[in-house]
Amino acid sequence: EQSARGQALQGTELRSHTREALEDDLRAMRRTARVLEDEFPGISAKFRVPENNNDQELLNAARASLAEATSMKAKFIDHAHPEDFLEDLQAGIAAFEESIRGQSTGVGNHVAASAALDDAFGRALEIVKKLDAIIRNKYANNAAVLAEWTSASHTERARRRAKAPEIPPATSGK
Repeated sequence: EQSARGQALQGTELRSHTREALEDDLRAMRRTARVLEDEFPGISAKFRVPENNNDQELLNAARASLAEATSMKAKFIDHAHPEDFLEDLQAGIAAFEESIRGQSTGVGNHVAASAALDDAFGRALEIVKKLDAIIRNKYANNAAVLAEWTSASHTERARRRAKAPEIPPATSGK
């Protein structure tokens, strides 16, 4: 479970990093498109940078920018973009998609591991319950063994977070 939790957290960090890098690339292209607006009216509208955190919108905007910039590569290079900026953008799109898949896999593994632990713990509690009856019957007259069993068989579950109490909607005194 800890390993899966770590994988999920690492996936989240990588996703954040690749998202930021992709947004930086799109912002640079948008700055250039704004400068090219006099020569190509309406061009800046084709190079968007989504303001929300929607991954699919970011990927769509990056793909659209890649498609638009392909025919204008020389213009972007004239404005100090590196020769391979389109290849870098394509790599950034692929890296972001991969980080999304990696994070999803990590979260899925964490959920599965937690469920497996809960299942195993539940089975263990059932076994302890059955053994408790056997031990108490067999050693009913042996206080020392019963004390040891009581100590050894004590189990606790980790506390679960309590759900926040629902606050009823305010009623109007009208």
